[in-house]
Amino acid sequence: MKIAISGAANTGKTTLAKGLAKQTGLPLIEEGFGEIRRGPNPDKSGDFLAGCFQKIDRAKRQLEEKYQSGFISDRCTIDLFNFWSAFPILQLRPDALEFYKNCKNHAKTYDYVVFLPWGSVAYSEIENGETSSIRPKMNPWVNLARHSSTVGLAYAWVPAEKIIMLPADILDQAERISWVVKTISSKG
Repeated sequence: MKIAISGAANTGKTTLAKGLAKQTGLPLIEEGFGEIRRGPNPDKSGDFLAGCFQKIDRAKRQLEEKYQSGFISDRCTIDLFNFWSAFPILQLRPDALEFYKNCKNHAKTYDYVVFLPWGSVAYSEIENGETSSIRPKMNPWVNLARHSSTVGLAYAWVPAEKIIMLPADILDQAERISWVVKTISSKG
């Protein structure tokens, strides 16, 4: 089973991905978006950024190929293209169309894409009681726009029956894991 966990920042994707990997015994493919996730930097050229995106894409695909029998991926090619499109310096590059097509075609290889609901987790809460892991402050409306565009890409690229939308009222981590496992099992 090839399962991608997708959606906006600060919705609990990594926590859910780790929990699902533990529950199912499937290997976890970590996000790996750190270099680009930190946001635009005026010192980063279009070539540098495009190279970062392509490197992340290659690395995630290599791991997905390694675990052909199944995996849980924290973020996926849909998220990666949505990030690409958020950088004006990348939008009109000659390789943008090729990157788009590659991401679109690869998105179809997932058995399921699971979206966590936007806005169900506070934007400045402390994770696990550790002050070293305070979630970054974000503009929730920008985050909602990015979430909406990621969901839109998923519905444009992936058959609707492969998309799973976690209900917003399920906040407990164990309940989220259980709900996703039951939902996937019922789809058979």
